[in-house]
Amino acid sequence: MAGRERVRRILRKRRMRGTNGVNCEKNCADGARAEERSMRVKVRYRAHLADITKNGEEMVEAATVKDVMRHIGKCFGPDAEKAAKAMIVAVNGESILLLNRFGTALNEGDEISFLPICGGG
Repeated sequence: MAGRERVRRILRKRRMRGTNGVNCEKNCADGARAEERSMRVKVRYRAHLADITKNGEEMVEAATVKDVMRHIGKCFGPDAEKAAKAMIVAVNGESILLLNRFGTALNEGDEISFLPICGGG
């Protein structure tokens, strides 16, 4: 548990300067370098990623999961993007590992969730 708290503190300290993450749409109006085919999707953040973004969810313009990752990096900093890549990413409840990974195409109204990896035993 102490390691997890340490990671949270580090990520808070390294948060992108000049952007507090409260309303990301104002900070990066074009989303994640949205392409013409971009769709409006709901992105849900959990665990320490929710702490970094100061937001449990937001609407993002993106064509692929990779565009969502770019959005996170652009709005919340490279450490947030790194944390997002270390989490389980699901599109409409299905892991991107079962789909086309970060190249998974998104449709209007899709829900992308970033879930912490939990282990135990």
